[in-house]
Amino acid sequence: MKRSKLKYLLMAMTCLVPFANAADTILYEATNAPNAEIDANNEFDAWTVTGVGGDSRCYLKGAQDGDQNLWAIWDLDGEGGTYATHTFAGGPLNIGQSVSLDWAHHVNVDTAIGIRLLDGENTEVEFNFIGGDQYYSRFDTTSNTHVLTNKRYDNYDLFRVTFTLTGDNSYEMSVTTGSIPDNGYNGTEDGNAAPGDIADLWTGTFTGSQIDGFQIYTEGGNESDQWFDNLNINYDWLLLPTNASPYNKEKDVLIADAELSWTVAREISGSTFVVDPNLVSYELYMSESEPNFIDVTPAAIDQWNSSTLKASYTPSFTLNKNSSYFWRVDTILDDNTVATGNVWQFDTELTKAVITSNPTIQNVDAGDTAEFTIEVDSDTPALYQWYKYVDGVEDAAVVNGTNATLYIENAQISDEGLYYCIVNNDSGIAVTSSSAIMSIKRKLAHWTFEDDSIQSVIENSPETFVQGAPTFVTDGYSGTALEIAEDLDMLFTDPDNASYFDICDYGITVGCWVKSTNTQGWVPFVARSGEGNGWQLRRNGYTADRPCFTTRGTGNDDGTSANRGVYDDQWHYVVGTFDGVVKKVYIDGTLSVLYSSDDGSVTFTGDAVTSPINASQSPVAIGGRVRVVDGEYIYELENNCPGLYDEIEIYNYALDENEIAQIYANVSGESVCLSQKYDLGTDCIVNLEDLAALSSEWLNDSKIIPSQD
Repeated sequence: MKRSKLKYLLMAMTCLVPFANAADTILYEATNAPNAEIDANNEFDAWTVTGVGGDSRCYLKGAQDGDQNLWAIWDLDGEGGTYATHTFAGGPLNIGQSVSLDWAHHVNVDTAIGIRLLDGENTEVEFNFIGGDQYYSRFDTTSNTHVLTNKRYDNYDLFRVTFTLTGDNSYEMSVTTGSIPDNGYNGTEDGNAAPGDIADLWTGTFTGSQIDGFQIYTEGGNESDQWFDNLNINYDWLLLPTNASPYNKEKDVLIADAELSWTVAREISGSTFVVDPNLVSYELYMSESEPNFIDVTPAAIDQWNSSTLKASYTPSFTLNKNSSYFWRVDTILDDNTVATGNVWQFDTELTKAVITSNPTIQNVDAGDTAEFTIEVDSDTPALYQWYKYVDGVEDAAVVNGTNATLYIENAQISDEGLYYCIVNNDSGIAVTSSSAIMSIKRKLAHWTFEDDSIQSVIENSPETFVQGAPTFVTDGYSGTALEIAEDLDMLFTDPDNASYFDICDYGITVGCWVKSTNTQGWVPFVARSGEGNGWQLRRNGYTADRPCFTTRGTGNDDGTSANRGVYDDQWHYVVGTFDGVVKKVYIDGTLSVLYSSDDGSVTFTGDAVTSPINASQSPVAIGGRVRVVDGEYIYELENNCPGLYDEIEIYNYALDENEIAQIYANVSGESVCLSQKYDLGTDCIVNLEDLAALSSEWLNDSKIIPSQD
């Protein structure tokens, strides 16, 4: 349980400095005591904390990247959210003003936490972290979409977010690596560990009329803390070079006639920008290898276009291909004030090989040949070397794996694993393909429940254990079945041997015969965790009686529910398949499809997926779910699916439509009719009767033509 929190968040603040001052205005900073004195403007309570628990969810906290003086808000798993909101004392931001905050969060979350810029109570711009992503995302009300940034999540990493109002409804936003060195666990997560370096910078628009507030929020998910300090409003944006070209982090910049340009220092005259009359010159620093510009002599620029407000510089040396360049432009004013610019970076055009097609999953029968192929674009002859993954450090180079195609002949289980290719050329810059699995097609587990046994009949599959007291019944679909009682029973495989099913992250078929009247949402027939990782063949909570196949981390995680119900106290054969490209659901031997309401044509046969299933430490469970939380196994009997179970199978590849239909036919003793395009009858055969039906309509013309009247 969390320790007690300080109840009140009271902070001193000053009013906004008038525009002419163009100086920082520190609206608040954390203090060692929550009872800050009322300031000259009779203001306190710089932040209003609302949500579950109110201002009791705010406290003073230190030790984030070494900073001992920060405010924090917190929230607990499944609660309704906590919000720290600040309304600018001086009114809405003016064009040219920036507002910045040092901020961090701890613990990956299921939903979202972040920073919002507000127009009254309406959100206009967000910088947030959505559970499951590695990177922070950005959002504005004009695009109405979330886009990932280059800022990567790093536990305890205190960094700075800056929002600048650049027009009536336009803004620039940047994320830096903070004001102090990164002491978190991820070190150089942005490729820039030095304080103040830009991790990302972007522009956008919003739909409202003003920005007059700032909010830090957490909305449910796992237990989550957020720390913040040093809210500043200033006019530095008007002095600093902006709108860099090449833009920060730009790729493939052509070296021929390369030119650097930026917007010069400005002030507002009426409703337009003009060149700042105090601007004297610029000093431009540029280096291929030194982002701190040690021993770099700057170039002096004292000319610019007053109409476009642009200055430019052509490097005095030829840029190199395959290189990264750092540059910074400092503003010099007539009182010798120097406004230090941001460090920008761009990468020049590449001559390295570009992989245009990566290897794909290879599920083959034992003794067959697995074939991995990549395609590349390269200005010079490409050199290939294939590797088999071992630990990511000392991976094994494949003998004879020096071509664009790797053949693994007479493939055996000992050859199973991840394979990838490193490609080089005359540039000397190696590029690495994505990895693809090679597996030998086989059934990994099969529970028949015959002879009152809960063990899989597949040799060397993990031992199965029981929670509760499920019973065997003799009226199973195929001999003996297992009855699982609601909130009481489940089966699970040996947790110490959970990795046995890891190969299923790349391809899987899970099928079971089940008879149930379950009415609970989202409960599984067969599962390997399935919350954040793993998979579940389960009931879709949005469709009352239909199952779905949940695969975490693949895209389309829950997928489309089946087109038929199964919770009707009748036996059904329910199957989910995943091959790394598409996943499908089958009911009673036939594929679940959707049809056009216009012409009856098939519009859906499966959900597209883009990634392997997220790795899980959980064992496989039947009738329920086992999750691993902080190293402990949680047996979720309250989320089990009661009913009768029989003939449960797991394969390490996706069975096709014919194979699944054959299993159904073998177990049920009934024929399965697969789709026949020209079968006009109901016998599942294209024969003379179908031809006769077609012939009877030969040359009949059903067109309605315009009247001649």
